[in-house]
Amino acid sequence: YFSVLEDIVQTSLRALSSISTADSTTSPIVAGGMAVQLHCPEEPKLLRPTRDVDLIYLKEIGSYDDFSSGIGAKLALKLRKEGGYQVQLKGSPTRNMYEIKVMNGQQNKAKELFFIHFGNQPYSAEEPDRQKIFHREAANAVNVYKDSENSPLYVVRIEDIIPRKIMRIHSHLDKSPDPLHHSMYAQAESGDWEHLAQVSLDGWCEQLTIMQNGFLPTQKTPPKDYVVNKDLYDICRLARAIESHPEKFNKSYYLNAKAEVRAVRGH
Repeated sequence: YFSVLEDIVQTSLRALSSISTADSTTSPIVAGGMAVQLHCPEEPKLLRPTRDVDLIYLKEIGSYDDFSSGIGAKLALKLRKEGGYQVQLKGSPTRNMYEIKVMNGQQNKAKELFFIHFGNQPYSAEEPDRQKIFHREAANAVNVYKDSENSPLYVVRIEDIIPRKIMRIHSHLDKSPDPLHHSMYAQAESGDWEHLAQVSLDGWCEQLTIMQNGFLPTQKTPPKDYVVNKDLYDICRLARAIESHPEKFNKSYYLNAKAEVRAVRGH
């Protein structure tokens, strides 16, 4: 598991930036835990480590051959040339997902493993409401490299990250006996960023790392209590960003995003 500050992650993000354009809807967009890290780079000790970067990518990838000879090949070349990393491309026939495994070393002898996940057209034409959400998120993504000489690196907005986490916490909260979790969920639901920003994070990140290291290699999905823990942690970190930089948070946009996600999730 890595923070955004580590070389294998930085090299992967620069590679993604190198294939981005001035139009976010035709570029890969960072989502998930890595997006939280990019929005909250302060206090390195509080960066929650992750082993992958999840991407929204709206351009159609017709097949694994298209991926391996197109965008996958471009990224692999950049990763090998700039970082000296070994790279393996993979496609999932059942999940419409494509993966780049970035390795410091050879296969099972690799000292470090990091994954880049492309979600290709995540929902079908029969699910227009879900497609609408992804297109809105892509169109409104922010460029976190705007003050550098690099090409753009697009990240999902804070206002789009939080609603998804709130909905996921809601679906898993019954697995958490901790009354503090229920209290923090209620504060997140009501948009009480001030109090969430004041939650002590001391030791919480270390606790999450211990939970991560306890996963069995065969586990495809993490335990629900871990999901609740990490999503609440991320929301508290984002709440600090909102309180520190209120100009970066558009309440009207957030409420609209939250309503759309809720309607699709049926909550």
